[in-house]
Amino acid sequence: MSFILPLLIFSLSSNIALIYSPPLYEIADYIKEMYEKIEEKEVLLFPDTSEYQDIETKKDIFFFGYPENSPFYKRFKKIIPVRFKGDSVFVKDTVITANDWVFHSRFKNSYGKEMEFVLFPNFETASHLPNLFGYDFVIARKRDGKMYKRDLLAYGKFKKKENKLEIDFIKWIPKPERNLKILKGKHIKLYYSPLFLNRKEAKKFLRLCEVIYKGYTEQYEIYMPDTIYIYLYQDTTIGKADYKCYSSPINTVWLKYKNKENFFKPKEGSPIYTLAHEFARISFQPLSNEYPPSLGADDWSHYAPLCGIVPYVKEKLGDTAWFYPYNYEDFGIPLFEKIYKGAENTYAWILYQIDKKYGKKIIGEAIKKSIEHSWFRHPDMRKFMKILGQIIGDKKIMEKIKKAYPTPFEHSLLKWKRWKDPGFIPTLQKMFIYHNFKIENIKENSVAEKAGFKKGDEILMINGIDINKNKADCYKNLLLFK
Repeated sequence: MSFILPLLIFSLSSNIALIYSPPLYEIADYIKEMYEKIEEKEVLLFPDTSEYQDIETKKDIFFFGYPENSPFYKRFKKIIPVRFKGDSVFVKDTVITANDWVFHSRFKNSYGKEMEFVLFPNFETASHLPNLFGYDFVIARKRDGKMYKRDLLAYGKFKKKENKLEIDFIKWIPKPERNLKILKGKHIKLYYSPLFLNRKEAKKFLRLCEVIYKGYTEQYEIYMPDTIYIYLYQDTTIGKADYKCYSSPINTVWLKYKNKENFFKPKEGSPIYTLAHEFARISFQPLSNEYPPSLGADDWSHYAPLCGIVPYVKEKLGDTAWFYPYNYEDFGIPLFEKIYKGAENTYAWILYQIDKKYGKKIIGEAIKKSIEHSWFRHPDMRKFMKILGQIIGDKKIMEKIKKAYPTPFEHSLLKWKRWKDPGFIPTLQKMFIYHNFKIENIKENSVAEKAGFKKGDEILMINGIDINKNKADCYKNLLLFK
């Protein structure tokens, strides 16, 4: 599970003009706010209602919008060697026809100013902002996701020829023709593969998603996007994992499974919690620089799904929530209490304690007070918790908030730290999650074996910190260890 922030313009200077198609003001303002919050530099917003003559001689430009009928973009049509018409993209001798294409490019103009274009055909696709991955341009489809380079349709480099750009090289990434069907609910629009789900199964899945959505709006009374888009299908290219799930904080979730069996009858984890977790990130994702290079603080997206939404789903849908009965309630409060045993000095645990004593709506009130706009739900984590403490007025809780810090447990030691697997079975990561530090086995020729660890040993301390009593401190120490 991963969280994606559309940080597309952060490499540019502070002297930036963001020009946007007028229907896209909220998303354009989202990009502006994210940049200004993290970089502390000003971005100026301009609606694409005139040509803004000579603006590119004075400012770096980020254009975000529809290429057709754009007063600003028409000045650059002859410079960019890609053509757009409706649902079609024309690249050399290749034509892509799809209603969810996205073209993202960056280059310097003749005045030495950065020019960055994110182009797409319609409002729904506007929330899909693919990374450039170090290239001059990429082409993507929203249905394919945006986490990895393999999700792209194509990437490449430009070369300059006189006052124009030419494509120096382009690499296409083959994609299956997914033929996704669409099912719409009140707040969910589901794109699904008919080879993966039949219509009856899709309706059942849609019902679950609507209940999860309502769990946030009804219990916490917080803002949510009017529509959340979900893409669900089989993808055999996702690597070793049984599934990949990630979200755009604007309004979209991608859920890709290696095969149907792993989806219907999961061997590990809970798809209900997974969905609730990604919905939490869409509903509210505070920011924190506690664990660089991470940006998101995941206390809300741990507490709310496990302690709020999973119990809500159980109450509303019972054993009918999933396609086959399983004890998904175990991936609720019982799992939360395991994860946060010895981690009572995290914001996640304090949210849980406040919920039990004062209820969920007071947490929702603090969420609404901590954000300036309903479409930008990313306040500073410490600011949010301070506001929550002030609303409650409980001096003991306010003192705990002062001493607490964001949860470290969402950050993988292997992926985030880029550590090699030390060779413990279960992994060190799982030991922290399930609060069980007994070693069941050791991988041959591993670091753990060479260090003298044996099957049956129990880890008691790491870097002098008691792992049972101060689990969060211990994990944080590992993340920040150099």
